[in-house]
Amino acid sequence: DAAIGNAGSVRDVLPQGELTYGQLLHVMPFDNELARVELTGAQFAKVLEGAFTDESHGTPAISGIRARGTCENGVLHVTLLHPDNAPVRDDELLTIATSDYLALGGDNLFTRIAIPPGKVQTDLGKSVRDALIAGMAKRHVLKPDDPALVDPNHPRIALPGVTPIRCPGQ
Repeated sequence: DAAIGNAGSVRDVLPQGELTYGQLLHVMPFDNELARVELTGAQFAKVLEGAFTDESHGTPAISGIRARGTCENGVLHVTLLHPDNAPVRDDELLTIATSDYLALGGDNLFTRIAIPPGKVQTDLGKSVRDALIAGMAKRHVLKPDDPALVDPNHPRIALPGVTPIRCPGQ
């Protein structure tokens, strides 16, 4: 349904032109494995609220879902939307792709909620880098102005300021 990655996992920009494995390794040097986390819409919104107000880890990247943040009574409130603009219900079960590092507590991303036992799977047998390579191979060419990758009219994250968000009255 969605994916989330931490700001620190990407260490450089992708160079123009044909991409080599060595260049990708330079951009993404960690050997993290893919992980799957099952959360409700309310839980994922709480994870993002924490991430968008955290001073220490940067803004996470998300895909497959859009997040809208508003300040309400001094607190950041995040609502989630599907790509078709339909709201994600609080009780809707979402499967989140991420790295084993994050799923197991790295950057304190998922530690803001109590994930029930059995809702985190880390033994998927594929590295995050290999999954990225497979996805890029399907596209053949990546263009920075491709609206499927970045659509300025429908940003994946819309917040009332730059991160870390500080709501008035907080």
